[in-house]
Amino acid sequence: IVTNYKEVKTLLQQRGYVFESETDTEVIAKLIHHLWMQHPTYSFRELVEQVVQQL
Repeated sequence: IVTNYKEVKTLLQQRGYVFESETDTEVIAKLIHHLWMQHPTYSFRELVEQVVQQL
């Protein structure tokens, strides 16, 4: 369970992301996408580390 998913969701919505559900899983997926778009040179490991830090 991601305890701050509502805050992360709000941040992503402010950046134009649209959500289909109220699940923390969707928030994680969109956060991964957002970070990857911001940092396309990140390795998979770096991307996962960044996501974990924000959750």
